[in-house]
Amino acid sequence: MLKHLYIKNYAIIDELNIDFQPDLTVITGETGAGKSILLGALSLILGKRADTSVLFRAEGKCIVEGTFAIEQYKMQAIFQEEDIDYQAITYIRREINHSGNSRAFINDTPVTLPSLKRIAQHLVNLHAQHQTLHLQDAAFQTQLLDALAKQQTLFETYTQALQHYHQISQNYKQLLHTFQQQNNDKDYCLFQINELEALQIRDVNEQQILETQLKQIQHAEQILKNLHETQAILEDETQGILSNLTKSVRNLQQISSWGTAYEQIAERIQSVHLELEDIAQEITYELEQVNFQPEQALQMQQRLDNIIRIEKKYEVNDLASLVEKLNSLQNHLQQIDKYAENLAIAEKNKQQAEAKVIDLAKQLSKGRKAVIPQLESNIQHLLQQMEMPQARVLISVTPLAHFTDNGMDEIAFLFSANKGSEPIEIRKVASGGELSRLMLALQTLVAQTTALPTLVFDEIDTGISGEVAKKVGVMLQQLARTHQVICITHLPQIASKGSDHLQVYKSSDQTHTFTRLRRLDSPQARIEEIATMLSGVPPGQSAIENARELLEAEG
Repeated sequence: MLKHLYIKNYAIIDELNIDFQPDLTVITGETGAGKSILLGALSLILGKRADTSVLFRAEGKCIVEGTFAIEQYKMQAIFQEEDIDYQAITYIRREINHSGNSRAFINDTPVTLPSLKRIAQHLVNLHAQHQTLHLQDAAFQTQLLDALAKQQTLFETYTQALQHYHQISQNYKQLLHTFQQQNNDKDYCLFQINELEALQIRDVNEQQILETQLKQIQHAEQILKNLHETQAILEDETQGILSNLTKSVRNLQQISSWGTAYEQIAERIQSVHLELEDIAQEITYELEQVNFQPEQALQMQQRLDNIIRIEKKYEVNDLASLVEKLNSLQNHLQQIDKYAENLAIAEKNKQQAEAKVIDLAKQLSKGRKAVIPQLESNIQHLLQQMEMPQARVLISVTPLAHFTDNGMDEIAFLFSANKGSEPIEIRKVASGGELSRLMLALQTLVAQTTALPTLVFDEIDTGISGEVAKKVGVMLQQLARTHQVICITHLPQIASKGSDHLQVYKSSDQTHTFTRLRRLDSPQARIEEIATMLSGVPPGQSAIENARELLEAEG
């Protein structure tokens, strides 16, 4: 519900503060006084684009702020999605400066124009001459149909399922893209794994061992020569070190009883003798190991060359790095296989989500089709009450092969105002007055089942008068019993039905003309305004009596 509207520096409005009541507010005033300017200002906080032409004073800032009570509209989720603080009393403000720059705020949070429109469309439905855009919008027609079918909850469930499907679908697309990229490398990855596994690395020190063994084979003759010479030096029976050490020990043992020092030296020589004997045995062992076999050397060299070739290919310097590379490739292959598994799961989830959306869409379609005959009849009955006896509304539901935000139906409201005329799409209907009365009929029906936003009607009285105007006024009055309605009118029959009456008028000073507004809160003030609407200024006595009768008449 719109509680308050503040306008500053807009068109010919310097500053206005307007409080609104929860039921039917009528706004009247002479032509050109600025009634439609009020709607223009209101349109700004509904997301309409604006430029500096709206400024009353070029050097000032235009500000329009609306205060709304929104608790009954259940908009918490939308506020959360838009990252805006939800408040039961919400403030929407629009500012346009002298440079033409526009800013919008909801509860003091800066918002984009699309966000502003998304929030505002739930707060105000504006139906003005040539501005019945809601009625012409397929989404709005679908919402009306679902409201009259009492399946708003089902539609919300469908919307949530559709959002979930889009999320699942996006996840599937991302996984598919990643899998395709990874899978393109799979064959090469397998080739590298096979190549490294064929190398059969069992010991990361194998390269160093091979290099050492090859050096030994290449220098076998020198190794044998040097080992034999060393062995002879140690073990020769006459000149060998071990033989001489044995003699030295024997000599010292013979004199050990004559001094402890001789005994100690003998023991030390004996220790050296034992160590050299062990070395001599090691040399004998190494001599036995020296085995020069050209074929074995060739195999070892080929093995070493193969290792070095693979290391260069993978730009590493040792076998440990090749093992690490092999592990990395095997992990990568496992990831590719895991992506394939995840992709299969994601595809299954996508199919399940899609099936749920389709099932809910079919339920929506069934409910819509079921309510159409009665809806068409009810609309026609209401239009007849507003002196459109030949008016017809046909609602077509065409199945779609794909789902949209509104289901899997293409909804079309077809309208004909005159007998013999084929119903055509509402957007092609020329008469704004007819559209306004059609919207009033629809909103009257919807109001019986759901909480509507503030309904604003401008020039709903176009092309009607007398008894028809009375019926339109009564219908507005009935609609306002459960919903806030604001109606700009030129007809006294409609103005008399308002529970709150605002009069727009002009005033001037030496340099400017201003739009002003006053609340007609006394019976006499309303009688005079309605009498003026009946007969002009000054109203005659008969017009005053007629105005009093209109105000006293029951809806």
